[in-house]
Amino acid sequence: MVDQFINPASGVRSCACNATHLPAAHPLLTVFSETFAGTFTSSLLGRFTALASNEGLRFRWGVLKGLLEVSDAPTDRLRLEIAGAGRVVGFQSGKADYARSLVIDGITFTRN
Repeated sequence: MVDQFINPASGVRSCACNATHLPAAHPLLTVFSETFAGTFTSSLLGRFTALASNEGLRFRWGVLKGLLEVSDAPTDRLRLEIAGAGRVVGFQSGKADYARSLVIDGITFTRN
């Protein structure tokens, strides 16, 4: 299910969806999987892996694992949930067709 909304404060149009409700062949999921799948490392927080699966984009971070959901598609932001608390993951690609790094809570992870 994909919901689009406009933030009244900023006027920015956003897209939020639950990746578990998108079919594996959904175009948004295909683009996000190709762009964001990979392994990223931070000297402070270790290795973060984003994996494409039949259920959508998944993550593995140490002993933690779960789904990555689209939080804001136009700004390449996904959301993950750890112990009931949501975290936004910002992916940065520069001019590349794939994410070169990601940021979680201000900590940058670089693609291996």
